Amino acid sequence: MKHLMLICWLCVCLTGCALNPLVALTVPAHPLYVIAGQNAVPGYGSAAISLVDRDTWRLIGTRSFQTSYVHQATSNGHAIWFGLAGDVNNDAAIVKNISPQLQETSTYASCLEPKHVHLYKQSLIVVCPEFGLSGRVQRIDIASGRVLAETEINTQWGSIFVDFSYLVNDKIYIEGSSFHPDDTGPMSVIVLDAATLTYQKTIHASEILGTNDVITDEHGTIYLLNYSSQFLEDDGKPFADVYVFDPQTERYIAQPLIQRSPLRGAILGNFLYTVHFTHQINSPNRPNRVEIHKTNLHTWEHTYWYYAQETWEYIGDMTTIDGRIFLTKYHSDDTQDDGVYELNTDTGELIQRIHIPAASLFVDMPTAP
Repeated sequence: MKHLMLICWLCVCLTGCALNPLVALTVPAHPLYVIAGQNAVPGYGSAAISLVDRDTWRLIGTRSFQTSYVHQATSNGHAIWFGLAGDVNNDAAIVKNISPQLQETSTYASCLEPKHVHLYKQSLIVVCPEFGLSGRVQRIDIASGRVLAETEINTQWGSIFVDFSYLVNDKIYIEGSSFHPDDTGPMSVIVLDAATLTYQKTIHASEILGTNDVITDEHGTIYLLNYSSQFLEDDGKPFADVYVFDPQTERYIAQPLIQRSPLRGAILGNFLYTVHFTHQINSPNRPNRVEIHKTNLHTWEHTYWYYAQETWEYIGDMTTIDGRIFLTKYHSDDTQDDGVYELNTDTGELIQRIHIPAASLFVDMPTAP
């Protein structure tokens, strides 16, 4: 009997939630949601979402999910959506909807490996790599989970590896490349109408290889971080670390250089903050470390701070919250070092505000619903 109880307890721990799913959490006046999933193990509930009171940095509670990766999440202030983007689990084609109290949940059937989830009016636009052989995009009604529109995407070579996507106004832009041996150029950008998902055009951006983050400032200017800028530099081709995207002309405008391989970024006031992993840069004179650059968007003058690679290699997200810069750390030798950190924008010091195991992604909700 004891063995049976032990087995049942293990099953609940592996497949259930960290708290009783019937108990609603009390949402503080200024909540913050932190998703753990960047370093998840398929099938063992490593992905989770935590509710934090960001006034006191107190953990309110956590819900866990049996999945592998959560790449992106979105919220309209009344619910949170994210894709369970595993490729070996039976939940690899699910978008999850969860209430701010982390109590009520529902799942929407989606295309395979829903990597990107964008909120568009009263619907979700879900972008799926589908094992990298082809791409699929769906528009899903947030009230019913019904698929409103769906389309398959590919390059001129008949295949695509979906790398990144971003929603601007009424268009969805999807970056991808082919596995065809003749396709040696940079990413193609496929443009779809956000409402109908009908194909609009393909932008062959000759100087862009891959975007890893998109940031919009208070004036609506859209900045794209080109994480693969070092590859173009190594090949002796034109490149930029940061581009401004003009949605009117659909042009990518190269900005002055900062540092190769910007992976994450945030804008606070007149300054752009970017995270760079210099071990990706092919230079024998460059030490392996993590750098955070602070760049004036008017003058493009910048300074930077550097951190030990073995300690800070696993930065998952970077954002502004209440006029401050925060980032997540999702893997440490000592798991107590995982969590949410604040960047001191004068000194570069990283200060842990709360410990959350495998913290990787922010979902901001400025006030309680």
